Amino acid sequence: MNDTTTSGTITLGNFTSGKTTGERLLPTHIIAGMLDLAIRNNIPSEALLKEVGIDPSTIGEATAHLSGAQVSGVVFALYQKLEDPAFGLHLGESVHRSIHAIAGDLFSSSASLRQAFNKLVLYQDLIIPFVELEIIESEKYIDITMEVFEGDFNDLLKSGEAMALYAVSSEIIASGIWCTAKQFLSNDSALLEAGFRHPEPKYAKEYQSIFKCPILFQQARTYIRISKTLFDKTLYGALPESHKKAEQKVEQRLRQLKKSETILNSVKAFVKEHISNEELSLENAAKQLFMTGRTLQRALKMENTSFIDIRDNVRAEIARDYLENSSKSIEEISSLVGFADASGFYTAFKRWYGVSPGSFRKSEH
Repeated sequence: MNDTTTSGTITLGNFTSGKTTGERLLPTHIIAGMLDLAIRNNIPSEALLKEVGIDPSTIGEATAHLSGAQVSGVVFALYQKLEDPAFGLHLGESVHRSIHAIAGDLFSSSASLRQAFNKLVLYQDLIIPFVELEIIESEKYIDITMEVFEGDFNDLLKSGEAMALYAVSSEIIASGIWCTAKQFLSNDSALLEAGFRHPEPKYAKEYQSIFKCPILFQQARTYIRISKTLFDKTLYGALPESHKKAEQKVEQRLRQLKKSETILNSVKAFVKEHISNEELSLENAAKQLFMTGRTLQRALKMENTSFIDIRDNVRAEIARDYLENSSKSIEEISSLVGFADASGFYTAFKRWYGVSPGSFRKSEH
């Protein structure tokens, strides 16, 4: 599946590399459900992780994180390997394992679905990021709405491929959220309705097996609808004291996540500022953060990246921007992104984008 051009971003399912600034990090546990789906389909976990550049030894580490691009890489690799039209729905069924791995005790000890969903919204940066969640309350029911697209929805309608990506992303989230909620409910608990913004797919019958309620397509928003009675019903697993302790652990993990994001984004900002001069080095970046080069190296490894990787990603993005939006010569661009000669830039650019800089510029114009 190739990149699609829209004025917004499909934030979970865009399967493309992130920006060089404002990088979002995710706990490694977030791919637990993806690995579960891989195993159930006879796909070796270690090979899958290495394929997308993730160090298998970091999986499960409380202080280790992944980039959004790496998580999207796992999703896309699975999507390609499984060739399942209802891939989003089926991955969503496994996503509850990821949510449990990150904050299972918090949800399982909740007094009600209302409390559980309020905490999901509160800690969504840690648990289910890149999605805009909202709880909308009416007289008789609650809608949990979710949006994975930032931009003009009409742009998606112009591209079948973009709409397919949107549908997959929406299916993963809606299926994942409901399958998680069902873990705490009695077997006869059911949704009132589920609605999706995208058109009805050919595999629409698959939705019924998961949501077991009326399914509507081409709605104004994507949502699952829950009766107020069910939303406020006391859960059998309610444990107030355990809930408080679980929330403290989640808050601690979120603080660690934000600290790691700060370090990573500071390194990226340093690299971008010094991309074409001699001050660009791991040691100088570490000095900016008041740590040793070795400490920074270890910190970046826990984020499944390295100083060299960050430098190359910044170079690739800046070079692409120059080729798309300037008339600078390839030799000038080569120097501006820190290459001593144009031949090295040609080799690197082809590794990044699969084509030479000249061919890339021609294709963009």
